Amino acid sequence: MIMMSKTTAPQILMISMLFINLMSSFLGSSFAVGEPKCKEAERQALLQLKEDMYGGDGWDDGLPSWAKEEEKKECCEWVGIRCDSNSGHVTTLDLSPSTFEDSHSTFSSVGNITSLLAHLPYLNYLDLSGAGFHDKSSMPNVIDALSKLTKLRYLNLSYTTLSGEIPPKIGNLSSLQFLDLSGNDGLRLKDLQNWLSHLSSLQLLDLSHTNMSLAHDWIHVVNNLPHLAYLNLSGSSLQNHHVVSPSFLSHINSSKILSVLDLSRNSLSPLIFQWLFNHSHTLIQLDLHDCQLKTSFPKSFEKMATLSYLDLSQNQLEGSIPTSFGSENNALTYLDLSQNRLEGCIPISLGNNMTSLEYLNLSNNTLEGEIPKSIWKICTLKVLRANDNALSGQLQLAKSSRQCVHFSLEYLDLRRNQIMGSLPNITMYSSLVELLLRSNQLNGNVSETLGQLSQLKILDVSRNFFKGAMSVTHFSKLFNLHRLDLSSNSQLALNNIPSDWVPPFQLKFFISGLAFWVPTSQIGFVHKSIMSKLISLIPKFQILFPIGFGIYHLIYIT
Repeated sequence: MIMMSKTTAPQILMISMLFINLMSSFLGSSFAVGEPKCKEAERQALLQLKEDMYGGDGWDDGLPSWAKEEEKKECCEWVGIRCDSNSGHVTTLDLSPSTFEDSHSTFSSVGNITSLLAHLPYLNYLDLSGAGFHDKSSMPNVIDALSKLTKLRYLNLSYTTLSGEIPPKIGNLSSLQFLDLSGNDGLRLKDLQNWLSHLSSLQLLDLSHTNMSLAHDWIHVVNNLPHLAYLNLSGSSLQNHHVVSPSFLSHINSSKILSVLDLSRNSLSPLIFQWLFNHSHTLIQLDLHDCQLKTSFPKSFEKMATLSYLDLSQNQLEGSIPTSFGSENNALTYLDLSQNRLEGCIPISLGNNMTSLEYLNLSNNTLEGEIPKSIWKICTLKVLRANDNALSGQLQLAKSSRQCVHFSLEYLDLRRNQIMGSLPNITMYSSLVELLLRSNQLNGNVSETLGQLSQLKILDVSRNFFKGAMSVTHFSKLFNLHRLDLSSNSQLALNNIPSDWVPPFQLKFFISGLAFWVPTSQIGFVHKSIMSKLISLIPKFQILFPIGFGIYHLIYIT
């Protein structure tokens, strides 16, 4: 099933354009107009199909527009159905979950539905995604029936509990432009040359979460699909030995338009990079996360100027990020290098050249040194995660917005590093929703500008060395705050808090390790009226316990 869970706006737009171009060819002239044109034989086949799904007294619950009554006789107007506006033949059958109002498609027998589809020979669009079969869904039986629908250009059988091997007959569907068999983990794919090579019109192919452990020829076959723009093989049990020799990879004729490639959650060899770089001028989205890739960071990535989305997380990439990386990658909006073995400093080029970045994740490596000033000046950056490294130096936040109309940063996670210095003026980042600075070496006073972050929901500055007093100014506009952690800052105090102060926030979600030292004088004790106000904002299933002189610790009870 086509997934876009982590894509940013440019990727969604690009993938959407692929779908729109493809879908317009299916649906452009399919609306029924004028006199009813529904073919009686096809209408009866559809009614029988519905009865197979909803047999018994409630057979019309799921598709109320599919009915026998005279006023609903026009099947071309039924939900999930489209017809050719000239001939009246049914061309589209969509039984995907989005079609159904209060239920989903479940068929009593795979044999029933495939026999009924034989009465719809003009179908060019068939979506059975998410359909369940009460009997064991044998792929050979399904394909045996579908292979007669030679006009099909769109076929979606994702998450249909299909199992077994794909028979060569599927190659008869030579007009297919879209094929999705994803989410059928009992489906075994091998000898792709026998069928996939015959589908030369394919533009989008999704075989993710199937079993391709014996598909040794996948690269060779994929390279001979000249129109392929989208390929998803995520979690399909590809093995290291599936990647062919470097000499072969250097002489192959790859698809000239492959734009989106997802090979994540497989076991791949670093040799895969040699094949990928044959697509350096076309790839826009590349996902290789969790592929067990053990190698140094490939320098050739800097030549992939069209890349907008790159995910290399959860691998074993070693060494430093090349200083030249980013020099030609100014189209990147999404970059995830987290959970690797990268070391050294963050290249300045990441900020100087990748000026369109929206998401940057460098967490769980051993990166060191100071975060370059150029990173903080990326106007479009919404998410910066660099937690669990060995970063040091100070936070060189932007002090003006001369380069940006508005800084977009919403999520900043720098937990568990060695960052020093004070928390500087942060008003340039007024969109911050989460600010996570736990377990660093930050010290000095906490800037009062913190209180201007009206969108802030989570604030964690625990386990640092902050000192001095925090006043109502630090919280003045934190209207959305629901998680606050100031613990383990032994010299940090709440001071000069009026006894009638009403906090602007609602601590209604979760507070972890909240420690307050609230002196009424320079030595002081807990000011009961202040603590009672804070406690009143805490859910009843959370309990505040004293843990020392003037210090309270909040325990979350589940």
